[in-house]
Amino acid sequence: MCRCRRILDISMRSVQIPATFDPAPVLYPPILPVLVALSIAPGNANAVLPNLVLGLSSVPAHLVPQIASSELVSSVYWALTMLLTSVAKHNITAGSHIPTNTAPHVEILALLFPLHRNLLAVITSLTTTSLLSSEAQLLSVALINLLLLSATPQAKILSIILWTGGLSLFVFCSHIVASNVALERVPVQQLKRAGRALSTGSRSFVASLADSLGGQWQGDDKSIAVNTSESSTTYVNSSPLKPTRPSLRLQRTNTRERSSSFRTTMTLMLTPQQIEMRKWAYAIWTYLITIIVILLPIRYLVQGALNAQEPFGWALGYLFGDIPALHNLITTNNLQSWIPLSFDSNSTPTTTTSLPHQKLAPTPTPTLRLLLTLHALLTLTIGITTVLLLTPYLYIDTRRKIFHFTMVVLLLPTLPLDPCFFALALSLILALFLLLDFIRAAQLRPLSKPLATFLTPYVDGRDLRGPVVVSHIFLLIGCAIPLWLSLGGVDRAGDGAWSGWEIRNKDRGDISMLAGVVCVGMGDAAASLVGRRYGKRKWMWGGGKSLEGSAAFAGAVVVGLSVGKVWIGYVEMWRMGGELIGNGFEMGMLEWFTWGIKAIIAAMGASFMETVLTGCNDNVVVPVVLWLLVRGLRL
Repeated sequence: MCRCRRILDISMRSVQIPATFDPAPVLYPPILPVLVALSIAPGNANAVLPNLVLGLSSVPAHLVPQIASSELVSSVYWALTMLLTSVAKHNITAGSHIPTNTAPHVEILALLFPLHRNLLAVITSLTTTSLLSSEAQLLSVALINLLLLSATPQAKILSIILWTGGLSLFVFCSHIVASNVALERVPVQQLKRAGRALSTGSRSFVASLADSLGGQWQGDDKSIAVNTSESSTTYVNSSPLKPTRPSLRLQRTNTRERSSSFRTTMTLMLTPQQIEMRKWAYAIWTYLITIIVILLPIRYLVQGALNAQEPFGWALGYLFGDIPALHNLITTNNLQSWIPLSFDSNSTPTTTTSLPHQKLAPTPTPTLRLLLTLHALLTLTIGITTVLLLTPYLYIDTRRKIFHFTMVVLLLPTLPLDPCFFALALSLILALFLLLDFIRAAQLRPLSKPLATFLTPYVDGRDLRGPVVVSHIFLLIGCAIPLWLSLGGVDRAGDGAWSGWEIRNKDRGDISMLAGVVCVGMGDAAASLVGRRYGKRKWMWGGGKSLEGSAAFAGAVVVGLSVGKVWIGYVEMWRMGGELIGNGFEMGMLEWFTWGIKAIIAAMGASFMETVLTGCNDNVVVPVVLWLLVRGLRL
């Protein structure tokens, strides 16, 4: 007994909780993925076990004991996740309907922990202070889920874009981007005096430039003097540059600092014209790599996700297949193998197969998708124009909330019409946002400055914490992630080139798909606008949130869910030719009263989470919480 107590005391001493402990990384990354996996388990049971492992892997490393302080990854931590993998896999698959050939392999599950830790290190290195620790953890878990569990065409395409595109740019352009950013930090007016500064042995400019590039100036037996003329460069012997601190600091200089110092020296040897040419060369190289990655590996892999259909031809048929001129051109020239059509010119639209007891609803047509695209472009144009015109007269918070309202007008009435189409569209827009912000953060010419100028009036203090402007990206993710999660656990339908691009009737009335739009577009905007102007009674804990703002959030969410419920009923009635199919129109007063109570509970739960949320962006976490509550209460 005493020996066990002694071992327990030693283990407890190895767990160190610092004074600046943040509860967010302990709460959100380990718990939210598991809850989401359990919510979609009826339609996708394979998601439970990997997310149990990822949830455990997301516990902060300093809370897990280590055998040796030199360990990069705790072996105890890894062994614990592998033990959980073995036990949970046996218990879950023994009494479930998961086929043996589709259940997650033990070898793959055992590698989730090191994959998560290494991916987290890369994300933290790339985003630096733009993402908090809990946000980086959630991003890593989401990317791994996309890589392992993508089963629908929409999820596969998103996974291909993020993993293939992201890794390709990281491998081929990371050093180019680092060099371009270093060149952008060099003041041109001081660069013209670089040769004089070095020739006189002055160290002030060299040291400041080295510090700005992230390195440390190191003197050696030769110092470099650069002739100010463009035609010649000379090297002369002189006394070494003596460090002003003890040599211990020089011994700790790593390879990256020495290479940065060398890059600093080489930069000083360039003229302003040469630096300008290099900036354009770096930008051209990055754009060229981006185009090649899109046209070759991404295009090839997306073709596999589209049932061997060529992506560009498939997109033409998906959006414009109903236009008579294009339809006749395709059929006349026998181009159906490149541009698939949803129906023949002499027949009605093809329908998807359904279960025997289900009546079949018509499939969304290319004409409808084209109209939805035009509606989205028109809504975005009006929203952006309104913000630009009212920018001199509105505070930054009010300008940002106009974008939230724009997302409501764009998605709330249209998303139930074709959820799969919007899942694909939001994935492509997210990829475009990430690419544009990569160009802006890398300061690549000629697009970086216009992008930065456009975003400047709408950034807040959070966006200025690091190299990534996260507000618009988190706004898009908050609206889209409930839709992506909902589609991940429903039955799919479709034939041929459109296999997987339609959902069955029994899942069409799922209001949880609108949770992100309602939460971010209506609830968050109402809480901010009401709380800032009328919020007088503050909550007892810190954070500055008011009771009035929380009540406005809950009220807006209830209104949004109610509107979404009624609108989905009208959409499904239209799709079924006027027949009521169980989306609220046949509900009695008691059923509506019960539904309203559930909606109020879900809204209050999301409002409470928005109030107490710390250490994570509310545009991402709160929509997921509302999505969980809506599905858990069966709204």
